[in-house]
Amino acid sequence: MDCVTAYFETGKHIDGLILHQNYAYMMMTETSSFQERCHFDLAEWQAEFGALCEKHLGTNRRFGM
Repeated sequence: MDCVTAYFETGKHIDGLILHQNYAYMMMTETSSFQERCHFDLAEWQAEFGALCEKHLGTNRRFGM
């Protein structure tokens, strides 16, 4: 996640969003206990990703919203 933050800080928003999405994809393949240890919650990630997309792309990337 430090890399994601670095991309956003340097203006590389698309790269940051892609890496943020890939992080969630990889976390979803892990066990629930690993996700808990890393404090990964899918609903929280979705809200955060939507907010980042809204900020940097002008849309939250969610259908019907």
